[in-house]
Amino acid sequence: MATAVAQKVPEATHCLKGIDQLPLDATRIGALHGVARYLGMNHSPATVYGATGHAFLININKILCPSGPLVWRRERFDALVRNLGIEARYLGFFTADASRAERLGVEAELRAALAAGLPCALWNDEFQIITGCDSEGFDLIGPFPHHLSRRLTSVTWREWRKTYAYFYIYSAVAPAPRLRLVRESLEFAWDMYRNSAHYAENDDYGIGPDAYRNWLVALERRGATFGHEWNAKVWAECRAYAARYLREVGTWFPNAAPLTERLARVYEDISGQLGAAADQDSPTEDKRRCILTAEAREAEAVDGLRELLDRLPS
Repeated sequence: MATAVAQKVPEATHCLKGIDQLPLDATRIGALHGVARYLGMNHSPATVYGATGHAFLININKILCPSGPLVWRRERFDALVRNLGIEARYLGFFTADASRAERLGVEAELRAALAAGLPCALWNDEFQIITGCDSEGFDLIGPFPHHLSRRLTSVTWREWRKTYAYFYIYSAVAPAPRLRLVRESLEFAWDMYRNSAHYAENDDYGIGPDAYRNWLVALERRGATFGHEWNAKVWAECRAYAARYLREVGTWFPNAAPLTERLARVYEDISGQLGAAADQDSPTEDKRRCILTAEAREAEAVDGLRELLDRLPS
Protein backbone atom coordinates (compact mmCIF):
# COMPACT_ATOMS: atom_id res chain seq x y z
CA MET A 1 0.00 0.00 0.00
CA ALA A 2 1.44 3.34 -1.03
CA THR A 3 2.29 5.73 1.74
CA ALA A 4 0.52 9.08 1.50
CA VAL A 5 2.86 12.02 1.17
CA ALA A 6 1.89 15.05 3.20
CA GLN A 7 1.50 18.19 1.10
CA LYS A 8 3.26 21.30 2.30
CA VAL A 9 0.70 23.96 3.06
CA PRO A 10 1.89 27.52 2.43
CA GLU A 11 1.55 30.08 5.18
CA ALA A 12 -1.47 32.38 5.10
CA THR A 13 -1.56 34.26 1.82
CA HIS A 14 -1.59 38.02 1.64
CA CYS A 15 -3.69 38.93 -1.38
CA LEU A 16 -4.67 42.30 -2.85
CA LYS A 17 -8.25 41.68 -3.94
CA GLY A 18 -9.52 43.62 -6.92
CA ILE A 19 -6.22 44.90 -8.26
CA ASP A 20 -5.78 44.55 -12.02
CA GLN A 21 -3.37 45.46 -14.81
CA LEU A 22 -4.52 46.57 -18.23
CA PRO A 23 -2.95 44.62 -21.14
CA LEU A 24 -1.08 47.66 -22.47
CA ASP A 25 2.07 47.16 -24.52
CA ALA A 26 3.65 49.87 -22.36
CA THR A 27 3.54 47.63 -19.31
CA ARG A 28 4.93 50.30 -16.96
CA ILE A 29 1.78 52.34 -17.63
CA GLY A 30 -0.50 49.31 -17.33
CA ALA A 31 0.95 48.59 -13.88
CA LEU A 32 0.72 52.23 -12.75
CA HIS A 33 -2.90 52.45 -13.85
CA GLY A 34 -3.73 49.32 -11.85
CA VAL A 35 -1.92 50.71 -8.81
CA ALA A 36 -3.72 54.06 -9.09
CA ARG A 37 -7.14 52.40 -9.28
CA TYR A 38 -6.35 50.10 -6.37
CA LEU A 39 -5.28 53.10 -4.27
CA GLY A 40 -8.62 54.77 -4.94
CA MET A 41 -7.70 57.23 -7.69
CA ASN A 42 -10.17 57.35 -10.54
CA HIS A 43 -7.58 58.00 -13.26
CA SER A 44 -8.29 56.86 -16.79
CA PRO A 45 -5.52 55.06 -18.69
CA ALA A 46 -5.15 58.22 -20.80
CA THR A 47 -4.56 60.32 -17.68
CA VAL A 48 -1.87 57.95 -16.41
CA TYR A 49 -0.29 57.83 -19.86
CA GLY A 50 -0.46 61.58 -20.44
CA ALA A 51 0.12 63.05 -16.98
CA THR A 52 3.41 61.13 -16.67
CA GLY A 53 4.51 62.30 -20.14
CA HIS A 54 4.89 58.70 -21.32
CA ALA A 55 2.30 59.22 -24.05
CA PHE A 56 4.75 61.62 -25.74
CA LEU A 57 7.90 59.47 -25.38
CA ILE A 58 9.72 57.81 -28.26
CA ASN A 59 13.03 56.07 -27.59
CA ILE A 60 14.83 53.99 -30.23
CA ASN A 61 17.99 51.95 -29.80
CA LYS A 62 20.51 52.09 -32.66
CA ILE A 63 20.04 48.39 -33.38
CA LEU A 64 16.26 48.53 -32.79
CA CYS A 65 16.50 46.66 -29.50
CA PRO A 66 12.98 46.22 -28.05
CA SER A 67 14.18 47.72 -24.74
CA GLY A 68 13.45 51.29 -25.86
CA PRO A 69 10.18 51.68 -23.94
CA LEU A 70 11.89 50.78 -20.66
CA VAL A 71 15.51 51.98 -20.84
CA TRP A 72 15.74 55.77 -20.54
CA ARG A 73 16.42 58.38 -17.87
CA ARG A 74 13.17 58.50 -15.94
CA GLU A 75 13.80 60.93 -13.08
CA ARG A 76 11.33 63.49 -14.37
CA PHE A 77 8.81 60.79 -15.25
CA ASP A 78 9.07 59.46 -11.69
CA ALA A 79 8.34 62.93 -10.31
CA LEU A 80 5.23 63.16 -12.48
CA VAL A 81 4.00 59.80 -11.17
CA ARG A 82 3.69 61.53 -7.81
CA ASN A 83 1.38 64.11 -9.39
CA LEU A 84 -1.09 61.24 -9.88
CA GLY A 85 -1.08 60.63 -6.13
CA ILE A 86 1.30 57.68 -6.21
CA GLU A 87 4.50 57.40 -4.19
CA ALA A 88 6.81 54.78 -5.68
CA ARG A 89 9.49 53.30 -3.44
CA TYR A 90 12.24 51.59 -5.39
CA LEU A 91 13.72 48.54 -3.65
CA GLY A 92 16.69 48.05 -5.95
CA PHE A 93 18.00 46.10 -8.91
CA PHE A 94 18.88 42.42 -8.53
CA THR A 95 20.72 40.02 -10.83
CA ALA A 96 21.64 36.34 -10.70
CA ASP A 97 24.58 37.38 -8.50
CA ALA A 98 22.23 38.54 -5.71
CA SER A 99 22.88 36.52 -2.56
CA ARG A 100 20.26 34.51 -0.73
CA ALA A 101 20.27 37.13 2.04
CA GLU A 102 19.68 39.92 -0.48
CA ARG A 103 16.78 38.05 -2.08
CA LEU A 104 15.22 37.23 1.26
CA GLY A 105 15.61 40.87 2.28
CA VAL A 106 13.71 42.29 -0.68
CA GLU A 107 11.11 39.54 -0.40
CA ALA A 108 10.54 40.43 3.26
CA GLU A 109 9.87 44.04 2.28
CA LEU A 110 7.42 42.94 -0.39
CA ARG A 111 5.60 40.61 2.01
CA ALA A 112 5.33 43.35 4.64
CA ALA A 113 3.94 45.76 2.07
CA LEU A 114 1.39 43.24 0.78
CA ALA A 115 0.34 42.47 4.37
CA ALA A 116 -0.26 46.20 4.83
CA GLY A 117 -2.37 46.31 1.67
CA LEU A 118 0.19 48.20 -0.40
CA PRO A 119 0.49 47.31 -4.10
CA CYS A 120 3.86 46.14 -5.40
CA ALA A 121 5.35 45.52 -8.82
CA LEU A 122 8.42 44.07 -10.44
CA TRP A 123 10.12 44.59 -13.76
CA ASN A 124 11.68 41.53 -15.38
CA ASP A 125 11.44 41.91 -19.16
CA GLU A 126 8.15 43.76 -18.52
CA PHE A 127 6.23 45.24 -15.60
CA GLN A 128 3.92 43.00 -13.60
CA ILE A 129 1.86 43.74 -10.51
CA ILE A 130 2.46 41.48 -7.50
CA THR A 131 -0.99 40.51 -6.25
CA GLY A 132 -0.15 38.31 -3.29
CA CYS A 133 2.29 35.96 -1.62
CA ASP A 134 2.66 32.90 0.54
CA SER A 135 5.67 31.22 2.12
CA GLU A 136 6.70 29.72 -1.22
CA GLY A 137 6.57 32.74 -3.48
CA PHE A 138 4.59 35.51 -5.12
CA ASP A 139 1.61 35.72 -7.47
CA LEU A 140 1.79 38.08 -10.45
CA ILE A 141 -0.51 39.53 -13.08
CA GLY A 142 0.17 41.33 -16.33
CA PRO A 143 0.00 40.92 -20.09
CA PHE A 144 1.71 38.35 -22.36
CA PRO A 145 0.82 35.18 -20.40
CA HIS A 146 2.78 32.97 -22.81
CA HIS A 147 5.94 34.98 -22.15
CA LEU A 148 5.66 36.13 -18.54
CA SER A 149 5.23 33.71 -15.64
CA ARG A 150 2.40 34.33 -13.20
CA ARG A 151 4.42 32.98 -10.29
CA LEU A 152 7.77 33.81 -8.73
CA THR A 153 9.27 31.16 -6.45
CA SER A 154 10.86 32.54 -3.33
CA VAL A 155 14.67 32.86 -3.32
CA THR A 156 15.31 30.80 -6.46
CA TRP A 157 13.31 33.05 -8.86
CA ARG A 158 13.53 30.01 -11.05
CA GLU A 159 10.75 31.11 -13.42
CA TRP A 160 12.98 33.77 -14.97
CA ARG A 161 15.14 32.91 -17.94
CA LYS A 162 17.38 35.85 -17.09
CA THR A 163 17.60 36.74 -13.43
CA TYR A 164 17.38 40.48 -13.22
CA ALA A 165 14.65 42.50 -11.61
CA TYR A 166 13.63 45.86 -10.27
CA PHE A 167 11.12 45.88 -7.39
CA TYR A 168 8.71 48.62 -6.30
CA ILE A 169 6.26 49.33 -3.48
CA TYR A 170 3.53 51.95 -4.00
CA SER A 171 1.51 54.07 -1.59
CA ALA A 172 -0.95 56.94 -1.87
CA VAL A 173 -0.03 60.61 -1.48
CA ALA A 174 -1.98 63.79 -2.20
CA PRO A 175 -2.34 64.24 -5.98
CA ALA A 176 -1.32 67.48 -7.66
CA PRO A 177 -3.99 70.03 -8.64
CA ARG A 178 -5.21 69.38 -12.17
CA LEU A 179 -3.65 72.51 -13.69
CA ARG A 180 -0.22 71.61 -12.30
CA LEU A 181 -0.63 68.00 -13.44
CA VAL A 182 -1.38 69.12 -17.00
CA ARG A 183 1.19 71.90 -17.24
CA GLU A 184 4.05 69.76 -15.91
CA SER A 185 3.20 66.86 -18.20
CA LEU A 186 3.14 69.08 -21.29
CA GLU A 187 6.34 70.88 -20.26
CA PHE A 188 7.99 67.47 -19.92
CA ALA A 189 6.67 66.36 -23.31
CA TRP A 190 8.01 69.51 -24.96
CA ASP A 191 11.39 69.31 -23.20
CA MET A 192 11.76 65.59 -23.94
CA TYR A 193 11.62 66.42 -27.65
CA ARG A 194 13.62 69.66 -27.68
CA ASN A 195 16.32 68.52 -25.22
CA SER A 196 16.17 64.84 -26.06
CA ALA A 197 19.79 63.94 -25.28
CA HIS A 198 19.18 64.69 -21.61
CA TYR A 199 16.75 61.76 -21.36
CA ALA A 200 18.64 59.10 -23.31
CA GLU A 201 20.21 56.35 -21.22
CA ASN A 202 23.40 56.41 -23.29
CA ASP A 203 24.61 56.95 -26.86
CA ASP A 204 23.01 53.70 -27.98
CA TYR A 205 19.56 55.24 -27.57
CA GLY A 206 17.87 58.25 -29.08
CA ILE A 207 14.78 60.10 -27.87
CA GLY A 208 12.53 62.45 -29.84
CA PRO A 209 14.09 63.49 -33.16
CA ASP A 210 17.15 61.35 -32.39
CA ALA A 211 14.83 58.35 -32.09
CA TYR A 212 13.47 58.82 -35.60
CA ARG A 213 17.00 59.15 -37.02
CA ASN A 214 18.12 55.97 -35.24
CA TRP A 215 15.04 54.18 -36.50
CA LEU A 216 15.45 55.08 -40.15
CA VAL A 217 19.14 54.12 -40.17
CA ALA A 218 18.49 50.82 -38.38
CA LEU A 219 15.59 49.95 -40.66
CA GLU A 220 17.80 50.47 -43.72
CA ARG A 221 20.67 48.42 -42.30
CA ARG A 222 18.82 45.67 -40.44
CA GLY A 223 15.39 45.48 -41.99
CA ALA A 224 12.12 44.89 -40.19
CA THR A 225 13.28 42.96 -37.11
CA PHE A 226 11.15 42.09 -34.09
CA GLY A 227 12.60 45.21 -32.46
CA HIS A 228 11.22 47.33 -35.28
CA GLU A 229 7.77 45.78 -34.96
CA TRP A 230 7.71 46.05 -31.17
CA ASN A 231 8.84 49.67 -31.11
CA ALA A 232 6.28 50.60 -33.75
CA LYS A 233 3.49 48.95 -31.73
CA VAL A 234 4.44 50.57 -28.43
CA TRP A 235 4.92 54.08 -29.80
CA ALA A 236 1.69 53.79 -31.80
CA GLU A 237 -0.08 52.95 -28.54
CA CYS A 238 1.58 55.91 -26.82
CA ARG A 239 0.42 58.38 -29.47
CA ALA A 240 -3.13 56.99 -29.41
CA TYR A 241 -3.24 57.72 -25.68
CA ALA A 242 -1.66 61.14 -26.22
CA ALA A 243 -4.71 61.96 -28.36
CA ARG A 244 -7.07 60.72 -25.64
CA TYR A 245 -5.22 62.67 -22.97
CA LEU A 246 -5.38 65.89 -24.96
CA ARG A 247 -9.13 65.45 -25.36
CA GLU A 248 -9.36 65.06 -21.59
CA VAL A 249 -7.39 68.29 -21.19
CA GLY A 250 -9.91 69.94 -23.50
CA THR A 251 -12.78 68.92 -21.21
CA TRP A 252 -10.91 70.18 -18.16
CA PHE A 253 -9.99 73.51 -19.79
CA PRO A 254 -12.75 74.28 -22.35
CA ASN A 255 -11.07 77.46 -23.60
CA ALA A 256 -8.25 75.26 -24.95
CA ALA A 257 -10.57 72.63 -26.44
CA PRO A 258 -10.27 73.68 -30.11
CA LEU A 259 -6.48 73.41 -29.90
CA THR A 260 -6.49 70.16 -27.92
CA GLU A 261 -8.82 68.63 -30.51
CA ARG A 262 -6.55 69.69 -33.37
CA LEU A 263 -3.52 68.27 -31.59
CA ALA A 264 -5.39 65.07 -30.74
CA ARG A 265 -6.00 64.51 -34.44
CA VAL A 266 -2.31 64.99 -35.19
CA TYR A 267 -1.36 62.42 -32.57
CA GLU A 268 -3.98 60.03 -33.93
CA ASP A 269 -2.37 60.36 -37.33
CA ILE A 270 1.07 59.67 -35.83
CA SER A 271 -0.37 56.59 -34.12
CA GLY A 272 -1.83 55.40 -37.39
CA GLN A 273 1.45 55.88 -39.25
CA LEU A 274 3.41 53.96 -36.62
CA GLY A 275 0.77 51.24 -36.50
CA ALA A 276 1.09 50.83 -40.26
CA ALA A 277 4.88 50.65 -39.89
CA ALA A 278 4.39 47.71 -37.52
CA ASP A 279 2.62 45.69 -40.22
CA GLN A 280 4.85 42.67 -40.90
CA ASP A 281 3.57 42.30 -44.44
CA SER A 282 4.17 45.84 -45.64
CA PRO A 283 7.28 46.54 -47.78
CA THR A 284 10.25 48.16 -46.06
CA GLU A 285 9.88 51.27 -48.21
CA ASP A 286 6.29 51.68 -46.98
CA LYS A 287 7.49 51.32 -43.40
CA ARG A 288 10.12 53.98 -44.02
CA ARG A 289 7.52 56.31 -45.53
CA CYS A 290 5.27 55.89 -42.50
CA ILE A 291 8.12 56.69 -40.10
CA LEU A 292 9.09 59.80 -42.08
CA THR A 293 5.49 61.00 -42.01
CA ALA A 294 5.23 60.36 -38.28
CA GLU A 295 8.48 62.28 -37.71
CA ALA A 296 7.19 65.33 -39.58
CA ARG A 297 3.86 65.30 -37.78
CA GLU A 298 5.61 64.83 -34.43
CA ALA A 299 7.56 68.08 -34.89
CA GLU A 300 4.28 69.82 -35.75
CA ALA A 301 2.61 68.41 -32.65
CA VAL A 302 5.42 69.48 -30.31
CA ASP A 303 5.09 73.06 -31.53
CA GLY A 304 1.38 72.75 -30.76
CA LEU A 305 2.12 71.61 -27.21
CA ARG A 306 4.05 74.84 -26.65
CA GLU A 307 1.08 76.81 -27.92
CA LEU A 308 -1.23 74.84 -25.64
CA LEU A 309 0.94 75.62 -22.64
CA ASP A 310 0.67 79.33 -23.45
CA ARG A 311 -3.14 79.05 -23.53
CA LEU A 312 -3.53 77.30 -20.20
CA PRO A 313 -4.02 79.38 -17.03
CA SER A 314 -0.74 80.28 -15.37
